[in-house]
Amino acid sequence: MREVTQNIKPQRTLGFKLLLGATLIVLALMGSAFFLAYNFLTEETNTFTFELQSNQSQLLGQRFSNLVETATNTLKIIPSLDSRTRRALENQEDIKNLEVFKLEGEKKTPKRVFDWGEITLNTPPTPEVVAELLKTGITYEAIAQNGAGTDVYLFSLLETGEEDSKWSVIRAKLNLSGLLKKSGGTQAQIVNRMGQILVDTRSPKNAGSLVNPQNPLFKIASKSPISIGTLEYRMPETQELHLGTYIIPGYNVVILNTVKYKDAMKGTFMLLEKMLLTGLALLGASLIIVVFFSVRLTRPLARLTEMTNVISAGNFDLELNESSADEIGILSRSMNRMSRKIKELLLDSIEKVKIEQEVAIASNLQQNLIPPPVLTTPRYALRSHYQSAKECGGDWWGYVETEKTLTILISDATGHGLPPAMLTAAAHGCFSAIQKLLSEFPELQISPSKLLTIANQVIVDSAKNELNMTMFIATYDFEKKTMTYANAGHNTPWLLKTTRVTSGTEASSKEKGVESLRSRGTRLGEKAGFSPSENITIPFSDDDVLFLYTDGLLENVNKDGEEFGKARARERLVSKLPLGMEGMAETLNLELDDFYRDIVPNDDVTYVMFGRRLSSGAEKNA
Repeated sequence: MREVTQNIKPQRTLGFKLLLGATLIVLALMGSAFFLAYNFLTEETNTFTFELQSNQSQLLGQRFSNLVETATNTLKIIPSLDSRTRRALENQEDIKNLEVFKLEGEKKTPKRVFDWGEITLNTPPTPEVVAELLKTGITYEAIAQNGAGTDVYLFSLLETGEEDSKWSVIRAKLNLSGLLKKSGGTQAQIVNRMGQILVDTRSPKNAGSLVNPQNPLFKIASKSPISIGTLEYRMPETQELHLGTYIIPGYNVVILNTVKYKDAMKGTFMLLEKMLLTGLALLGASLIIVVFFSVRLTRPLARLTEMTNVISAGNFDLELNESSADEIGILSRSMNRMSRKIKELLLDSIEKVKIEQEVAIASNLQQNLIPPPVLTTPRYALRSHYQSAKECGGDWWGYVETEKTLTILISDATGHGLPPAMLTAAAHGCFSAIQKLLSEFPELQISPSKLLTIANQVIVDSAKNELNMTMFIATYDFEKKTMTYANAGHNTPWLLKTTRVTSGTEASSKEKGVESLRSRGTRLGEKAGFSPSENITIPFSDDDVLFLYTDGLLENVNKDGEEFGKARARERLVSKLPLGMEGMAETLNLELDDFYRDIVPNDDVTYVMFGRRLSSGAEKNA
């Protein structure tokens, strides 16, 4: 494309862009500063409010506790009910009047047997109060007095020792005048465990009413195992935000201190408003400075632009497709075509290298998920082989060891590459969690069938029905010398025996020292209708060998199109059975190397052998 252009003028000057950029930067800085200030100030206000509420509530709770403690100490002389009792009551100021009720009969009906002071309440304690008192030993009740305020009564339990009436109830009217006088300026409520407000320092007329049962602060405080707590909550009816603190001073009461969020934040919001106005003034001053300097900065560039207009009038091939319309964009257009092509090549190369590096990392990670090829312990031996058809594969095997058992599992995810490799990682994570669970709870026993069910849920959650996985699990019991196994659509494993088998099971068939451990079951990852095979238990002697494998071992073909095949694998294993697992593995690996000479298998190849010893008993004795 050839385009000759004269008098090229930018649609948007660099000065305009500088002004716009500076404005955005200043706005961003102001916004960030305002946001940080808002968060800091509101957080500090919250903290200050909670601390103030806590201090007020603790002080009120201490005063109320002192009052109740003094009153209860006075009540300890009540059992005498004589002239000394009356003299003691007349010499104290915390109790205005006092009554003693015996609880008679099975229904524990209160009957007054003693009174002191001016009695203003003619009714006995309610059944609800008696029930709460028998449960806790101390309770309270606030009772309105016909427009003359609200009296708070302390109820205490007295053991009489009489057979027909074991308990008596003491009702004492508390003198709260000193408490209210000292608590001026406090915004808190004293509430009993039944939700009744005994004292409200902010609104005394609320005394005697019930706390809203949906109040989140009271709900938490009434069940809290700790004595102090704070909460930011919304009332269910109004959805208005509140800040609240609760204190549990003892004596079966709760101190609640709440304030509306907007009231607590009133001073903070006024400060933020002043900050915003100051910021806007600074923004205006900054824009004036930016305009001044942008004009001085862009003047030389404007002259350069005029020079490029002269050059652009010649017969040069120019690709004027750039969206940028400032002076810098005009100067860079002659290089755009070349830089664009180079950039594309570099991006392609970088993306290719990045993908190769990610695949290599995934391959290394998957290799780390697979146990080593040779593993021997005093109790057992494992011999394995793993060869991936690509950098990442879908085959995986592992084991879970406990004090009494060893569980071996092998799996094969559908497909090749990263997706099945990620599925094997999910399976590995599942059984790693099971290993940790069994190590912490050694008494816990999970059968192979149950393990398959757990693994199926993990695969369903991970693959979302897009991939499937076959799996076989066998658990060897070291004490019973038995093998219990279950299958989920995996290839039938073989039990290799060094001695001739004289008896079998319904789940096995024998052939020249090889038994096929047949069992049915659906593949993992099928959300609907998953059903693993039942658990099958067979004897497993010290010379037996369990051989697990994936379908790639038998179904892969060589360069001539010939499958490795089941017959070939069995023949090689049986021929080296007297040499034990080490001899069988060495022979099978040499055969596989020769079979895949000059080619890469089209499917993953994995096998695992398990036995009590790496070499056979006959070889060891020899």
